[in-house]
Amino acid sequence: MERLIIKPIDNKPKKGSYEEWSRVWYILSALCFIYGFVFLVFGQAKPQAWAAVEPKDVPHSDQLLKA
Repeated sequence: MERLIIKPIDNKPKKGSYEEWSRVWYILSALCFIYGFVFLVFGQAKPQAWAAVEPKDVPHSDQLLKA
């Protein structure tokens, strides 16, 4: 796996060139695409239990105005 990621970067042309940066952006865009695809397949948008707020913990608007 390391050879797939490091080898394209290892054969560098001159420092800071377009070819060098294009390799970096292609690798980063491929990783973002892969991570996005994994989230699309396995991710959920359902609120989790730890994120629920009970109504008694939230002060009413009239209590906020008095404070």
